[in-house]
Amino acid sequence: MSVIDVSRHDPPIDFLLDAVRGEQDCFYCGEALTSPAIHWMGTGFNLIVHPGCCVELVIRLLRDVYQIENESRIKVTARTLPELRRRLMAEEAR
Repeated sequence: MSVIDVSRHDPPIDFLLDAVRGEQDCFYCGEALTSPAIHWMGTGFNLIVHPGCCVELVIRLLRDVYQIENESRIKVTARTLPELRRRLMAEEAR
């Protein structure tokens, strides 16, 4: 995961800068990308979203996990919540 901010010129890959300069649309909302943006590399594609769209996407992904847990015997969040809490606290402490 990386944050693309054209004002800092940090990304080492030119296509990321080009993406937020109007050459690519947000994966979530379909609007033109702006800076800053969030980039995730997947297998065979790049997911780039506005920060607000990232929040909306994560909420919907977690809702899907919640639905799976309620409709099956698969319990994902019971295992991961303590680890997520630990990581969030560590990030806030930095």
